[in-house]
Amino acid sequence: MCRESGIDIVAEVENATVTDLAEELSSLILQARFFGRGHRVIAEGIDLVLRICARLHAARRGGPVTIGCADGLLFADSRPLLRADRAAQKLRPFLESLGAGGITMEPECGAEDLRALLGLAECRKPEELGVAGANRELAANGTGGIRILPLYSETPSLEGDREAPQAAQRIVTVSERVYEGLFDHLTEVMLRLVRGELHFLEETQAEVERTLSRLSEDAASVFDTIQRETSRSDVFQFRHSIRVGCLALEFARALTDDRELLLRLGTAALLHDVGKRDVPPEVLRHPGRLSGEMLEAMRQHPRYGARLLLRMPDSDPLAVAIAFCHHRRSDGGGYPESVDLAELSLATHVVKICDVYEALTAERPYKPRMTPRRAYRVMIGMSGQLDPALLHRFIDVVGVWPVGERVRLRSGAVGRVVAQTGCHDRPVIRLEGERDPVDLRGARGDDLGPVAGCPVEHPEEQPVS
Repeated sequence: MCRESGIDIVAEVENATVTDLAEELSSLILQARFFGRGHRVIAEGIDLVLRICARLHAARRGGPVTIGCADGLLFADSRPLLRADRAAQKLRPFLESLGAGGITMEPECGAEDLRALLGLAECRKPEELGVAGANRELAANGTGGIRILPLYSETPSLEGDREAPQAAQRIVTVSERVYEGLFDHLTEVMLRLVRGELHFLEETQAEVERTLSRLSEDAASVFDTIQRETSRSDVFQFRHSIRVGCLALEFARALTDDRELLLRLGTAALLHDVGKRDVPPEVLRHPGRLSGEMLEAMRQHPRYGARLLLRMPDSDPLAVAIAFCHHRRSDGGGYPESVDLAELSLATHVVKICDVYEALTAERPYKPRMTPRRAYRVMIGMSGQLDPALLHRFIDVVGVWPVGERVRLRSGAVGRVVAQTGCHDRPVIRLEGERDPVDLRGARGDDLGPVAGCPVEHPEEQPVS
């Protein structure tokens, strides 16, 4: 049900499952917390949820649709929702905060019922409501089409589902926990900003410190996780901010061993787009290229971000500068415009390079992801926008085949890049099923093929040097 992908929503609704309903409900709850129940993006989300409900109710011949919550899993029809992604899993903490065991939606469920449910999500202390209080609120504000269920007396059975035991016992990797921590923290930051709270810089730095430690131990697994993770609730493009933050940390580690500076720079990189809090949601959620008016609205986010960070009691000048200047040029061009022409700091140049690289190599609804090699060509051609010497150093550090990237040899063997060697197109890789890494500098016959998910490069194109 990923609306950002450009897939036909009508066709998606026709094939909707309870997992899709859980994902859309979770996304709707989070967006209501950001934008308020009265915003038009909420009305659009409600309409989609009701269409999915209608499809599911029809499949059940008018019966209710129930999503259960027990033992850290979401259930439907006594079976776990195994495909539920990060967005759907955010429904579980909401239910758990009410002390609930699930939610049921009747065929008569309508827009007012969903708005009443979103009202529960806006409650500061849902644990004080409990299941009974939540149902009273729903009855008072809706039409009785939604009910919150009490805790299950017994966990729904997993018997007969061969995949379920593995799902229930799934071990979350360290890198996945790092990513989840960053994503959840950025979500909390935005929610605090919506409420007017400005105390979060110390907590952000703590998340960055955990990330820095993990990058030092196993950068490949961190970038592999970032590459795979997606979320329907990523309204503020947190994945972009996380990837820019990790890239900036990885690049800066090659430039300095000053840990305090690394933590400050990583924190600033993670928060560089915090000004998107004040960009209209219809602009943030627009699935294609922005119109002129929308583009102008989006171009205000550096100004908004610097203003927000300046208001913080523990404001860091480095974070303010990067938030304001990450789209400016050394010659005074770029945006936002300012009266004074100021030289960009080294830290700002680092984040600018990582920001551009991430945008070029990430998939967007209006473009496929670009190979690193092609991205480097584009970036080298951006005369006056990126520091040339620093850009070439970035290419040395990241390489043509970045750490964490899934690649394949000409022989057909598949693996992941685990380290760079100083030779742009000859990294160290670990093949699937093998424990020992392979340094491709000593295997000249085993050239790498295309990066998975990227367009194939033309044969005559050579690695950037």
